[in-house]
Amino acid sequence: MAMRDRRSSFWCLWLPTLAMLAGLALAVPARAQTPPAANPQAFIVNRNASPIVAVFATPVADQNWGYDKLAGTIRQNQRWQFRGEAARGCNWDIFVIFQNDQVEEKRNQNICQVSQLDFGGQGVRARNDRDPSPPTTQSQPPNRSVDTMIVNQGPATVVGLFTQSQGAASWGNDHLGTGTLRPQGRFHLRKLASQGCTWNIRIVFAGGHVDERTGIDLCAMSELLAAGRSAPGQVIAYGTGFYVSRHGHVLTTYHSVRTCTSVAIARQGGQRIPLVKVADDAELDLALFRVPGLLSPVAPFRIAGEGLRAGERLTVVGYPARRVIGQVTVAETTVIASPGATAGTTRFQFQGGAVEEPWGAPIYDQNGLVVGVANDPQFVGRAGTAISHEAIQRFLRAQDVTLVAMPGGEPQRMPSMQDYAFPVVLPLDCVN
Repeated sequence: MAMRDRRSSFWCLWLPTLAMLAGLALAVPARAQTPPAANPQAFIVNRNASPIVAVFATPVADQNWGYDKLAGTIRQNQRWQFRGEAARGCNWDIFVIFQNDQVEEKRNQNICQVSQLDFGGQGVRARNDRDPSPPTTQSQPPNRSVDTMIVNQGPATVVGLFTQSQGAASWGNDHLGTGTLRPQGRFHLRKLASQGCTWNIRIVFAGGHVDERTGIDLCAMSELLAAGRSAPGQVIAYGTGFYVSRHGHVLTTYHSVRTCTSVAIARQGGQRIPLVKVADDAELDLALFRVPGLLSPVAPFRIAGEGLRAGERLTVVGYPARRVIGQVTVAETTVIASPGATAGTTRFQFQGGAVEEPWGAPIYDQNGLVVGVANDPQFVGRAGTAISHEAIQRFLRAQDVTLVAMPGGEPQRMPSMQDYAFPVVLPLDCVN
């Protein structure tokens, strides 16, 4: 009971400040990680001024080059990913034909170990009668389909991805749904063979830049690179932070702000409060900022030494990536793996919930104490990963931050988590 009274009096002390910050909200951005491929694969890169018009690839034991795997072209300095069948081993012979009727071949290439093969150098020669020829349409494998990796080269976050078939009147639904594609993120775009190969594609970036391409043969592209332009001072991504001291210290994840020229708290009406960077730790994935001269509310932590239990109930306070300032989302979850178990000594895993891309969002226990910060992808229905409160406290104390920590104890009667966490959780703008 004394613990409950202490917490209640603490929040009463800061009611005026909380009211002042009632316009703040939470946003949560994206990083898509691609797991290592199970099959042998390598990028074919064209270093020649003449486009590559055919690619033949076969295991070293085969005597026949087979059919053209490319079904398109590779222009100068572009790359195309060849994927071999795992059952056929790692060592392959690769033969390419250029548009100017020159060819180049590379023998006995271990594409399980070599990720990129450059063509168009000293090995280029004229094609002779013994070499394979660009095949006819009839020799192409049936049922070509779209299987393309969209790669965001940055610096802006992709907030919309649309495709349009030839002759269609509208762009249809956003392939990203409520998610985003952060810089260096990857999104696997697939379509059925019956839907055809030629598509228009529209990529919308945070800040308003739109990359629109027409008549693209996506069946011939294993990878499509996108890069959004942005002007100085333009918002290129969104993030989340929260107050960790009474002196305006704001904590967030390192990866969500690493490409930012500056970071600011977003306010309704387009206003921003600039933050000053204090420290970061790329390996731990934490970044610390501060609002100079601000006397702020603070999110209390569970004391170090009181760990998490598998099955413990927690609450993630956050927003979907498509942020609406002032509309915070609260998602219940449970611990899957505690720190020191399968998740590692500084991480724990939590059950997938209703918040998509909750990076930087604080995770609370049933007493309203912060026990972690979400930092790895968590899509609806999939597990997420968070940095543990003990690792966070070590990082903050190393920066001489005076934080508030309390014992966990038995679950206490709490106000709504939305009202409780709203004053300390902050939407951040990543500015170019």
